[in-house]
Amino acid sequence: MANQVDSLASKDNAYLIEKLDALIDEKHHPNAMIYVQAYIRNAKKEKDKLNLFYAYKEGIFFSSHLNTQIEYA
Repeated sequence: MANQVDSLASKDNAYLIEKLDALIDEKHHPNAMIYVQAYIRNAKKEKDKLNLFYAYKEGIFFSSHLNTQIEYA
């Protein structure tokens, strides 16, 4: 999974958001959290607080684990 996140981190945030939007009806899709983690990584790298906020918000929505949801909140 780390390799997938690394390769997606080279994509821009618009691409990652588009992929997450496509998965909105499949909340617990296995790829959703990979896109979320890449989005978080990009926002941190760019020091983009607004996108980091939205990335964590996406993480809360797409995560199926309560602990992850609390951590992202």
